[in-house]
Amino acid sequence: MADANPSVAESKPKLTAVPPEPGPAQASEKERRGVSPALFWIVGALLVLSLGGFSVQLQRAGALEERVAGLTGQVEGLQVQLAAANTRIQTYDLHRSLVADTVDRVNQELSLLTELVNSDPLEPNRVVPPIVE
Repeated sequence: MADANPSVAESKPKLTAVPPEPGPAQASEKERRGVSPALFWIVGALLVLSLGGFSVQLQRAGALEERVAGLTGQVEGLQVQLAAANTRIQTYDLHRSLVADTVDRVNQELSLLTELVNSDPLEPNRVVPPIVE
């Protein structure tokens, strides 16, 4: 029967395999691989460097915190010393004013004594100045 109808077999087109066109569903080999190795290593190196810089900054921040704590202790000590010095200055001022008052009183007594010594003891209207204690 195949020989009986040869025109039908010749009239059918021959099918040949055609390679499919790459579409959105079919990615190329480069796209399927993902990130290129060079870019991967560059990003990895940058990540390692940034982590190293971060650890260095943490160490510096820790050292600065220790220094601040030490300086804070020194400031507190200096504030105590300053308060003590201010108290001593106030005490010295008080003593100085007491000494100045005493010197003034002694000067007054000295001037009264000088008047008494220089006055005539036989003068009838002589006023004897009071002695201040």
